[in-house]
Order: sequence, then C-alpha cells, then structure tokens
Amino acid sequence: MILVHRLGGDPLYLNADLIETAEATPDTVIGLVDGQRLLVRESPDEVVELVRRFRASLLVAADEIRDGTGRGGLTVVPSEDGRVDVLFLGGLLLALAGIVLAMVIDGNALGPLLAPSSFLLVLTATIGAGIMSFRPAELRAMPASALRAFTGTAPDVGEVITELARVSETARRHGMLALDDRLEEIDDRFLAAGVQMLVDGADEDVVRDGLQIEIAATDERHRTAISFFRTLGAYAPTFGMVGTLIGLVNMLGNLSDPEQLGSGLALALLTTFYGVLLANLVCNPIASRLERLNETELSALDVALDGLLAVRGGAGPRQVIERLEAYLPPSQRAGVGDRLGRGRDEEQLAEPGQAA
Repeated sequence: MILVHRLGGDPLYLNADLIETAEATPDTVIGLVDGQRLLVRESPDEVVELVRRFRASLLVAADEIRDGTGRGGLTVVPSEDGRVDVLFLGGLLLALAGIVLAMVIDGNALGPLLAPSSFLLVLTATIGAGIMSFRPAELRAMPASALRAFTGTAPDVGEVITELARVSETARRHGMLALDDRLEEIDDRFLAAGVQMLVDGADEDVVRDGLQIEIAATDERHRTAISFFRTLGAYAPTFGMVGTLIGLVNMLGNLSDPEQLGSGLALALLTTFYGVLLANLVCNPIASRLERLNETELSALDVALDGLLAVRGGAGPRQVIERLEAYLPPSQRAGVGDRLGRGRDEEQLAEPGQAA
C-alpha cells in the first residue's frame, strides 16, 4: 500500500497494484484498473516514485525472508576479499594519534582518561537506543554492514563495461537467445537479471522499469544501514551528557569531602568525552563510508542499466563501449581494443555491415 492524500488533505492508502494511470488535469487523477478515478494532491511523478519505493521495499523484504539476514541484494561489486581498507584504518589511527600526541606535548597523562565505567555507560546506552529504533531483521545485517565499511571497495565500472561489450557482441552476432548460454558466466546478479530479460524478449520499458526497481531496492537496503550508524552517532554524545549529569549529581551529593570534588568532576566529564569520541571516530565515519560506497555502487548500477538498454536497442560492442566510457574520466577510458582484446581480428570487432 502507498500513502497519498485527497485534495482535502485526507490520507488515502492505495493498493499500488491497482494503479493503471496517473495524469495531471491539472489536479492529479489516478486511474484504477476497475475504472475508478481518484483525485490526489501528489503529482504524477510523486505517485510513480511512491509506487517504485513500495515495490523496492517488497524486494528488500523478500531478501530478508529468504535468507533471514537482510544481506541479500544486488551489486556489480565482486565479493570482498576481507582485507581492511588501509585508508579507513589509517584515518582512524591518525585521529587517535593526534589526540594522544596533543596530550603528551602538553604534559598530560593518559591515565585520567581511562574510565571503564564511563565508557561502558556510553557504549551500552547508545547500542541499546539503536536497537530500539530498528527491526530485528535489519539489526542482524548491521555487523556485516560495519565490516563492509572497513573492507568495502568502490565498484570497478570498467569491468562492467567490458562485460556488457561482450554481451553486446554475442547478441549482435548470434541473436538475443544466444545470451542464454552466457548467463552461467555472469556472476553478478544485477547483470544476470538484465540479460535474462533480454533473453525473454522484454521490451525497453519493461527492462528499464524492472531494473530501476532493483536499483531502488539496493538503495533502500543500504540506506537502512547508513541510518543505523547515523542514529548511533546522534545518540552517543547525548548519553555522554547523561553520564556527565549522573556524575555531577553524585559529586554534589558528597560536598562534605572537598578533596574529592576535582576528581569527581573529571570523572563526570569523561562520559561526554567518550560520547563525542564514539560518535565522531566510529559511528559517523562508518555511516559516511557506507553512504559513499552506496553512491558509487548505484552509479555503477546506472551504467549497467544504460548498457543493457543499449544492447536491447541493438548497439554493437564498439557503440556500447564508447557510450558507457563517457561515464568514466578520460584517464580510465581503455577503448575497444583494450576491452575486447588487442590481438583479435579487426573483422571480429567491426559492427555487422561494416568492412573489417
């Protein structure tokens, strides 16, 4: 169901599968399959986006039901090799080193900053509040998402372009049905789904709409992980302040011992320190890293979609490569020879009807 609003502002939950048309006259009129027509405040483009998001959420839910983790999905990125990204780890170590060195230069000792009870309060309260904010199926995917922030790499768009050029070559020389034999060679789920549509003879609109829903589902799933760590980053400083208030209350309750005021105040402030540190050295960097990886992956999926539509339109390998390499900076454009092999006969690379 999607939520739209009548012209008077009343909410209306509508079965997305019953929508047949959405047009502006100038108010948006939604036509249903049974002939009924509804006037709503949302524009036709907003209605289309609501339907797309709804169908994307169904794909995400289907992944969660299938494997119980919510980690299934689409990607043009090869499986990670488990190695930690050097820049991510290096940035974390540099930040910590800067804090430690600044204290050492000023002649401060590190001992007073070590307060296990304060750190435990901030950590457990932050994680507990985060758990309250998300569903169990979403939470089970968070450890894998955190690991991907450390080990994830940007998609190799060049590999996608090369694979699509080979698909195009097969389709031009042997027909779309010949792509069925290549499906087993395509490991990527998104590309395989698109090639399967081509084999089935789907028209351009069906291919575009189907794969755009898949892309929206990928974005929806990734946004959940990003939102989780953003949420933790917002909670951590807050619970740091809560710990500080608790420490101040305890300190003010023992004013009879003035010698303990200094150490009590320092211990109370440590929870704020841990909260800010946890938010800005762990939670927010992980969220930002995942967001950037999501953006690059969606860009690669858009390239794959454009290439599949080009193949559907009858483009040959040379046309596919020239079209998709426009997405790349000039330094990364390999050209037809490098992508399909310099040593191959020129006639094999020529488009049908062209001289070798």
